[in-house]
Amino acid sequence: MDQSPPQFTTIKVAQAKNFEENQIRHLMQSLFDAIRLRDVNGVLSCYDDDVVAYDVRDALQIDKAKLRKSWQECFDTSTEFSVEALDLQIQVDQNFATAFGLMHARGVTIEGEKIDVWMRFTSILHKVDEKWAIVHEHMSVPGDFTTGKILQDLKPSQLN
Repeated sequence: MDQSPPQFTTIKVAQAKNFEENQIRHLMQSLFDAIRLRDVNGVLSCYDDDVVAYDVRDALQIDKAKLRKSWQECFDTSTEFSVEALDLQIQVDQNFATAFGLMHARGVTIEGEKIDVWMRFTSILHKVDEKWAIVHEHMSVPGDFTTGKILQDLKPSQLN
């Protein structure tokens, strides 16, 4: 597998408005790169030890140990997997920040099925000892309340 970063994982650091936002953009890029490289330790290094995540998987909330298990299962059940953020928005205030946007997950399962889904994400970050880490993350996929089905085929142009 080619280990060079694909173009779509790049976060535009040049868009940063200040030093703190630049640090957060670098952290998010490190997270996306670790996902693409299937590096569980690299993924987890972006999260605080006390993180609480609301993932799209099989639990209402997970801690860092379960986050490790979730990412390991993702990597074990796919031959390729990567994410990109569309229009990453960051708001920074002293020691807390919010990063949010639309996330595009792409890949291939070990059975050869294509993964191609857009999700909504929000990450809350906290700075301790001059280092930013994700303390809370919320991922969601839109659903149809009439049918009870997840809407996995939506694209950003269809969300307006």
